[in-house]
Amino acid sequence: MNATLTPQARTLRLSGLLTSLEVRLQKATGNQLSHAAFLELLFQDELNIRAQRAINRREHVPTAANNAR
Repeated sequence: MNATLTPQARTLRLSGLLTSLEVRLQKATGNQLSHAAFLELLFQDELNIRAQRAINRREHVPTAANNAR
């Protein structure tokens, strides 16, 4: 992976994308994906990770009802 890619992705707040990038690069090469298809997969990975993080945050946030008990 390009050495500048990791800090750039973090600057753009795309750290979720980094977790699947190597796998997606291999898949793109092996399946001869178009640039657009490759980007679509990366973006979908990022969206999925963000959605999962949001769910995890909601599950761990104490509510006012729980604090009153």
